[in-house]
Amino acid sequence: MKGLGTIAASVLLIVIMIPRVTGMTDWQPIEWRGGPAWVSETASCRAVVSETRGRLVHFGPADGGLNLLNEVEAVEPYRAGADSPNWGGHRFWLGPQKTWVWPPNPDWEFSAARSVEAMGSRLVVTMPDSEDDFPGLVREYFWEGDRLGCRVSWSGTDRPFYGMHVFAVPAGTRPV
Repeated sequence: MKGLGTIAASVLLIVIMIPRVTGMTDWQPIEWRGGPAWVSETASCRAVVSETRGRLVHFGPADGGLNLLNEVEAVEPYRAGADSPNWGGHRFWLGPQKTWVWPPNPDWEFSAARSVEAMGSRLVVTMPDSEDDFPGLVREYFWEGDRLGCRVSWSGTDRPFYGMHVFAVPAGTRPV
């Protein structure tokens, strides 16, 4: 087994233009698109993390009517050598990208969470252990005031990596 080497983390705060949050709720289990998921709602925001997709899949106003993330209703299974399917939502890859060949590591992009643990306003999503050359990922979604944050960590490698958050937005969405 490789040593812990460099333990790295990446943090990105998702900020949207909606009224200031006045209250928060803990992460609660729900069913989303036919699979297990977790929801956390504030006075003005709603976030949904899918266990099946291992990532944040919905972020928008609390009424749930608008998703600011690209979303697909059903996921196609990953098949090596085929076109990579779109699982939507918040993606995270390790870079530099030249260290891997497209598509991204299936354990980063096309795997269900190995485990999910809710701790109040924090949700820890542990992905499966990855191939020997690439570490597994642990995503932590959390509220900081009126912002939803995501911290991703990895360990078990001496290779230098950095984190790349990918937030695809729905077609037709225009920056404000």
